[in-house]
Amino acid sequence: MHIGTGRYRGSVKETRLYIPGSVIRGIFGLALARLVCREPSYTDNHSGCPSKDSCPYFLLYMDGENKSPRIFFKHAYPVHRGCGGIFVQAPFNLYACRCGGTKLQSFDPLVEERICDRCGSELKRYSGYICSSCGELSRVPVRISRAVRTAVDRSTSSSAISFFELEGLSERIPFGYLYAVESVSRGDEYMFSILLSRDVSDLSGIVVRVLEEVLSDEGIGGGRSRGFGCVDIRVESISDVTEEEVERRAKNIDGERFTVTFTSDAFIESIELRSETLLAAARRAYTWIFGVGAPTLPEVKLERYTASMGVMGGWSLKENRRRVIQPVVKAGSIYLYSSSGGERLAEALAALEYLGLGGYKAHGFGQVRIGGG
Repeated sequence: MHIGTGRYRGSVKETRLYIPGSVIRGIFGLALARLVCREPSYTDNHSGCPSKDSCPYFLLYMDGENKSPRIFFKHAYPVHRGCGGIFVQAPFNLYACRCGGTKLQSFDPLVEERICDRCGSELKRYSGYICSSCGELSRVPVRISRAVRTAVDRSTSSSAISFFELEGLSERIPFGYLYAVESVSRGDEYMFSILLSRDVSDLSGIVVRVLEEVLSDEGIGGGRSRGFGCVDIRVESISDVTEEEVERRAKNIDGERFTVTFTSDAFIESIELRSETLLAAARRAYTWIFGVGAPTLPEVKLERYTASMGVMGGWSLKENRRRVIQPVVKAGSIYLYSSSGGERLAEALAALEYLGLGGYKAHGFGQVRIGGG
């Protein structure tokens, strides 16, 4: 399976080590539309369909144009064969040593030691993945293979020739276009979840059908016409996100001092996750889970953070064009907050773990994990 990053490392076309929810959402939507649309013309013009009020595709995708999304696709992360957990992006406050020692950066400004307890060497920030269950670290949690290819110029029926220019020379120098494509090897497993709004929960049956039958035939990622991306998808369980479940999770959250760690990239306005942004997202998540009005929450104060910014674009299937490049806060970014606490704040933060914050939540972005301070 090849999930392109849009980047080359030399002549090697890189693949992602995880499957973005946006990739699953796009291929799922196409498969669903082909399955339920009564006439081909409605596949490209869903709003003109006379049966749109009962159409699963319109209810899940199009009817949410001016409302909150009704179906959320989380990123699919590699399964750890050792314990059955999943490998997610390691937080930015995790430091490691060559000898295997690790340490979490203290958010206490008086404690800044980054020395390995094993060998006494200086620790470096760890860049890789960590198992959500057992804590095992891995730089590359899946097996990567490469397929070497030569680009073909269809007009000449021969190998494609590209050109590059050297500074100071007026001529262009030709070179053959030999390249390699990275791919995740056969047999690796991923795990992901889909969240449905309660008003479309009766569509869970057709969601399962599309996943297990149609999507398994469609494949995932690039190069599907050349044999890449053949997958076997199995739905392990279907369950309700109950208020009791969120309340149990809230009992393990200390609202007086807590961290917010992004487990996926987030479309937010700045690298500093401001308190008002966090609270607005927490209120929205609380309303979404409990089905009541926005709660009154205490003020929170951003104490410290370790974060990184990047940019992200993509392709819009709906508009059939490239998306505008936007800034994102990278997965692994972590923020420390303090407040007066309270049961309601803890419940809102617990709900936030399900819904996420920022833009494109329905595509798997903005997922968070609440931790202790």
